[in-house]
Amino acid sequence: MRKKERQITQDEAYRILENAEYATLCTVNADDGAPYGVPISYVVKDRVIYIHMAKEGQKLDNLKKDPRVCVTCVGQTLLYPEQYSTDFESVIVTGRAEFVTDRGEKMEMLRILCDKYGLPDGGVFLEKKIEGGVDRMEIMKIPVETISGKARWRKPKPPLPAQP
Repeated sequence: MRKKERQITQDEAYRILENAEYATLCTVNADDGAPYGVPISYVVKDRVIYIHMAKEGQKLDNLKKDPRVCVTCVGQTLLYPEQYSTDFESVIVTGRAEFVTDRGEKMEMLRILCDKYGLPDGGVFLEKKIEGGVDRMEIMKIPVETISGKARWRKPKPPLPAQP
């Protein structure tokens, strides 16, 4: 890292990763080896990243051929337009994607994803959606091999959004 004073601890990096809304998943293109990045919704459990995807498509083709990934996210930011500057926090993770094959684990991860991005306490409707969708998608887990983060806050950092 070029600016060592902005480096944060691994625990701080995990906190940012766990709280960021979205991330970018970078894979190796199966066709030509070029980089391929796609925005993702995700959750982190026990320091493992979980994502869901369709059973077909470029992202899945790439991961089948080469499971190496890089995941990046930006947490909170505070713009200073008059200074052409920003306070920020960001994280970079590397790992290897693995298919989740256990149906129970897939359903658990879908519940956690729905808790993060959906309405609180979805009840019977949510369970029906999960039960109906679990076999129509892939769930991938990415055990973190490396994680690094950096941040700069010149003013007090904004509080994290309230959890539902």
